[in-house]
Amino acid sequence: MFIDIGRASGHGVRTSFSGSQPGDGVWIDERPGILQGLPLAAIEVLVSESPKAICGSIHRLESISPVLGIILVQEDEIRRRLTRLGLNPNRIASAIARDISLVDSCLATSKQRIQRWSFAQLRWVHSQIVCSQSTRGAALRVRQS
Repeated sequence: MFIDIGRASGHGVRTSFSGSQPGDGVWIDERPGILQGLPLAAIEVLVSESPKAICGSIHRLESISPVLGIILVQEDEIRRRLTRLGLNPNRIASAIARDISLVDSCLATSKQRIQRWSFAQLRWVHSQIVCSQSTRGAALRVRQS
C-alpha cells in the first residue's frame, strides 16, 4: 500500500533506499533539481520485533533521513501471530500496547520527523489517494465515452 500511495502521488518508489540503508519502502523525489533522488518518505513495518529491533528500525529511518519517516505497527498481524502462539487476548493486547509504548519512547528522542502509524491509518491514506484516483479515472473514462 505504501508503494502504491507513493506511485499514485507521482513519486519514485523503491522497496529499499540503498544497500547500506535498507527500509521497507521509500518514496524518492524524481523532479529535476537539487532535491532529485532524495527520500521524501520512508516506512519501517513492525510485526514481530524485539525492543532492540524496534529502536533499530527507528535508527534505520533516521539514517535514511526522509522528510517523513513512518513506523507502521501492524497490530492485526501481531495479533494473528500471537494468537497462533497460543496467547490469550489479554496478553496479546498487553504485548501490542508494550510495543506501541516502546515505539513512542524511542520516537521521543529522535531528531527526525518520524510518526507511528497503525495499519488503519495507512489503509485510510491509501483509500484517499489510490482509490480516489481510480474512481476519478473511471468517472473520466465514462464521461469521455
